[in-house]
Amino acid sequence: MTEGMADPVVRVGPETLSVIDDRVFGPAGETLARRFARRTLRFDGVRSLVLDPSRSSATLVYRPAGDNPAEFVSRLADAVAGSGEELDMDALPHWPDGEPVTLHRQGEVVSLLEILNLANGRLLAHHPDITRDPAMAHRIENILRRAAGVIEVAVTSAKAELRVRFNPRVLQRLL
Repeated sequence: MTEGMADPVVRVGPETLSVIDDRVFGPAGETLARRFARRTLRFDGVRSLVLDPSRSSATLVYRPAGDNPAEFVSRLADAVAGSGEELDMDALPHWPDGEPVTLHRQGEVVSLLEILNLANGRLLAHHPDITRDPAMAHRIENILRRAAGVIEVAVTSAKAELRVRFNPRVLQRLL
């Protein structure tokens, strides 16, 4: 242990797990924090992960399907501590080093957007920056309007929501 570095602190709450560790989540721990993200976000029950380098913390929100919470947390700990399976590097969206980020998991998709609903050719997503940066909201809208299979796009800045109606058959062909 390096002098001046505190031992990691782990707190488990109802459907949350928080870890504070300067070495992993602090300003110089980007590589380790990304590995932590790739190992934890591969679990079906994980809903989101907040990484905050300024607080040297990671907070996981989970909802284990069928597992008891203690067993789920134990499996997560084993995956992080060992040489567990990881998502591919490109499975995670890009975010700037040293910046806080919230990664959301919906099915097999890890996104910066919180996907509230994705079914029957409709996507409803949320991101707080849509409210904070109206120019970004318009850029998202314009880019999606030009995407193959997209029928309609609406960005609501007041609610920080993105609504997309698309043709699922077109997207299947592209994938």
